[in-house]
This record gives sequence, C-alpha cells and structure tokens, in this order.
Amino acid sequence: MQMLYFRALFGDTANRKVLNVFSRTALLVLAIALLLRLLFALPVLLHPERSFVPGDSERYHRLAMNIAFRQRFSTDDEPYFLRPPTYPVFLALLYSPFGADARVAVIAQVALSVATAMLVGMLTRMLFGNGYMHAIILFAINPLSIAMCVVLMSETLFCALICGALIVFLQGCFWHARNNGRNAIGWFVACGVLVGIAALCRSVAIGILPLLAALALFACRRCSIRLRAAQSLALVFAALLVITPWLFRNRVYLGRWLIDINGQVTLVFFASRVLSESHGISGRESDEMLLKLASKRFGWSYTSSDAANLHIFCEHHPVKAIQLSQVAQHIVLAEWVYSLHYYLRGCLLMWLPFVSYSTWVGTLYGKVPTDGIGGLSAEVLRRLLKLKFGEAFELAMRERFGRYPLVTLLWLLTLFVELCVYAFAIVGLLAIRRNAFTISLIIAVIIYFTLTGGIAGHFALSRLRMPIEPLLCAASGYGLHFLITRAMGASSDAARVE
Repeated sequence: MQMLYFRALFGDTANRKVLNVFSRTALLVLAIALLLRLLFALPVLLHPERSFVPGDSERYHRLAMNIAFRQRFSTDDEPYFLRPPTYPVFLALLYSPFGADARVAVIAQVALSVATAMLVGMLTRMLFGNGYMHAIILFAINPLSIAMCVVLMSETLFCALICGALIVFLQGCFWHARNNGRNAIGWFVACGVLVGIAALCRSVAIGILPLLAALALFACRRCSIRLRAAQSLALVFAALLVITPWLFRNRVYLGRWLIDINGQVTLVFFASRVLSESHGISGRESDEMLLKLASKRFGWSYTSSDAANLHIFCEHHPVKAIQLSQVAQHIVLAEWVYSLHYYLRGCLLMWLPFVSYSTWVGTLYGKVPTDGIGGLSAEVLRRLLKLKFGEAFELAMRERFGRYPLVTLLWLLTLFVELCVYAFAIVGLLAIRRNAFTISLIIAVIIYFTLTGGIAGHFALSRLRMPIEPLLCAASGYGLHFLITRAMGASSDAARVE
C-alpha cells in the first residue's frame, strides 16, 4: 500500500535507475555539447580579455588572485563584501597550479557546462522517467549555457550546483520511497551542503532551502513525522553549517548577518530607477538623490564622483551601502505604483527568449556597443508590443544587423531554440500534471527565481534565467518525448486501420 502511495506521488520515477544516462547516445550528445562550447570558446581562448564582462569579471578575477596568492578575500587591502566566496575560490583553485590565466577558467567552465548537461539528463530521468535524452540535447544546444561558460561569471558554477543539489535531494526522496520509508538522512545532508555552497556562490540560492525542506517534510506523509522532520532538519542544518562561518565573518565586520551586500546594492539601483521614472530625471540625478537622502539620515558625506559611479561607492563603502538600501526600501514602498511596474517588467524581461545581444558581441568581437540605443532587445520588444512593427524593424536593422550581421543571425537562432524550449516545457508540465511532486518542485523553483530576479530583471539580464534552465530543459525534454510518442502512436494506429 505504501509503495502504491509513493508511485502516485512520484510517478514511475521512484523506481527508475539514474545511471542510464551514461549510454553511448548520451555520450555522443555530450561530445556535441563539448564541441559547440569549444567552438564558441575559441575567440576567448585566442583573446582572453573577451572573457571579462565589464565590472563583474574583473572583480572575480582580482578576488581569485588574492585568494590564490595572498590568502585574503579582497580586491585590494580591505575585506570584500559585494560578492560571496564560492566562485572566487573556484577560480583560485585553478589559478594556484596554472597561474592567473582566464583561459584555464574558461576551459574548466566548458567542462563543467558539459557535465551539467549530463546532470540535466539525470534530473530529467528522476523527475519524468522519460525524455532524458531529449533534455540532454536541448541543454547541449542551450544558448544561454553556451554563452555563459566562456565568461568569468558565476552562472555556470551556480547552475551546476543547483542542478546537483536537486539531484541529490531527489535521490534521497526516492531512496526513502523505494526502501519503504527507510532513513535517507545522508542524502538530505549532502543536499544541504550543496545548497549551502550554492548560497555562497549566489546568495539567492538560500531561498531554495525552505522549499526543499518543506518538500522533504510533506512529500512522504505516510512515514512517521519524526523521520520526516529529522530529514528536513538535517537538510537545513547542513546548509547552515556551511554558510554560518561566512555569516559570522560579515557580522563581525558589518554588524549584519549577511552572505553579501549584492542584494542591498541591487535594491539601491532598483530604487534609483523608480526615482528616475517617477520624477522624470536622469539616472545620475536619481543616484545623487539617493545619496543625498541617505547622507542626511545617517550623517555622512559624499562627493560628486560618488554620484557618478554609485556601484563603486557601494563596493568601497559596504556599511553605507546597507544604509542606502534602507533608504531605497522606503522609496520603493512610497512609490509603490512605479515600483510594481518596474518589478513586473523585470520579471518579464528575464524571460525574454534570447541571450543578451551585448554578450554575443563582446565574446565574438571583443567589444560592447556603446553608441546607439542600450538594451536594444527590450526596446524592440516594447515597440512590437505597441504594434509599431515598422519602427521595431528599422531600429533592429539600423542599430544591430547593419553592424553585426553574424551576431544578429546567431541571436535569431538562439531566439528560436529558447522558444522551442519554452513550448516543449509547457507541454511536458501539462503531460506530467498528475505527478504532484514533480509539478510542485519545478513550479516552486521557477516561481522563486522569477520573483527574486524581478528586482534586477529591468536590466534585461538573460543570465538571471540560468538556474532555471536545467528544469526548463528537463520539462521540455519530456514534452518533446511526449509529443514524439503520441505522433508515433497515432501513425501506427493509422497504419493498422489501413
């Protein structure tokens, strides 16, 4: 009776083996994934400076060098708080034996991205039972994962950690189900460790912890509440054990229990955009208005150069950045109409089905367009939504296609691939809708990363989707398998009728 309950909850996946993804076909697909990433990495390997996204990559690089060669987490001589440590430590582990060469990091990230494709296959096998080969193929050609693995950014590592944490969590749940409620606490401890490491890669991952803990607590309701609670608490405590030393370090320096101040800085820029729109002023003027309000409230001063580069100011003055975020919070609440507009816009923009145009241009041409219109993809989309098709086409042709025809064609190809992934994912989720566990897990993770990405999504950053891509590819792989199976079944029925 208990096994029937588990099958109803998890579907047939509770009895499936995971390692079937290591078939010859899967290995061939992984080889194709490797080839695609190496082809795209070739310009970066020849010109290592193209792996640096302006601002972020340089900081990661300096942090990694200081960790590897000076044993300190800083970009200069002061403790650093804007970014968490996992990705800089990952780079430092590569720099220590091979030197501070960005090409070594790119090669490692290419290998990690290919390994993530394999993890996506395993994840699909465990969640859906079928379609794992299609999921591997879709992730192998996934434009976002290809683009991000050749730049010094944390998204590739973060995506692998989230994917690995979900696999270990599912393995714990299915071990529990297959063995008639036996304790699977070891798997949940391992999942908690991976979630903790992921949170120290990008602090947004900490929100996954209560989601997984709740699923572990309520998914197997036929088991004793003591066993379910023990497994759920083990997951939470393992994650907290990983992040607590870093929280304590920041508590000592900043007086706050924080993983980093990136969330606070993001809120500051969000409030600045809200001020800019509500008062009809420029971005620099809204930045200066924020600084003026915070300086009056907390009694510190600033210079005109601070207003000219608010990001650098927040990076060099973490305590003031936290105080700025408190002022930003009041502005967001006071201007709630504009804030809601910008937030919802951000949630939608992060789902635009393409990789940012500047990412392709920066990697293939070694530069990002500084003239013309910034955020062109979002601007074109806005004009299309207003049914101004002529203006949208003219803008896209003038600002991009005329200058970078190869990149534009690549951009259109990625648009097609992402749209296919979205469409097949919807089919997959509809087909598996009776599997409450799979649907709950996927929908909860997607909603969480969408809601947390909304506050930064107004920058139209496609990389905010990166932790969701494995689940999208898993669902779309199953959706594609479902459609192919239905089509083959319909054709065979027609043949029998004839």
